[in-house]
Amino acid sequence: MKTIDADGHVIEPADLWERELPASMRDSGFQIRWNPDTLQEEVHLEGKVLLPFGIVGVGMAGRAFEDIGKGVRYSELLPGGSDPTLRLRDLDAEGIDIAVLYPSIGLFLEAVEDPKLAEACCRVYNDWLADYCRRDPKRLIGAAAIPMQDVDAAVRAAEPVVRSIRIDPSGVPARVPPPG
Repeated sequence: MKTIDADGHVIEPADLWERELPASMRDSGFQIRWNPDTLQEEVHLEGKVLLPFGIVGVGMAGRAFEDIGKGVRYSELLPGGSDPTLRLRDLDAEGIDIAVLYPSIGLFLEAVEDPKLAEACCRVYNDWLADYCRRDPKRLIGAAAIPMQDVDAAVRAAEPVVRSIRIDPSGVPARVPPPG
């Protein structure tokens, strides 16, 4: 019998969207900024503070909830959240065979107001997640981000995900490892 973590989370690189979004959108995408007044990192989006207590206050990713508000930096979270090799070691140490992975910062993709920015942010996240899962696609199963702000964009984002799934002769869905 396999042990499955059905609610694993990755820790996207703090500068993922600033690096990977088209230049014209970088100032509007997700940004992690340290606030020296509150001693917390904040998540900024579309020119405003989206999360004044930062992602660390939301998921903690391996940190005790007592750490909220104690100056925990995003970079101090579990390294396996952003490094698939370390994640696989963590899974082995915990006796977990498969992890279904969801975003951390990307949990707030639905907060993006601009539909074009939402589509671009989802694409950036999905590309990064596909690379992460490519390390072991049988154990690291990524849940794709779909931009729900626009129906056509949602279809465009869902199509490659649907194409990556096949049904074996027993009727069981299985992922087809992404190319590369």
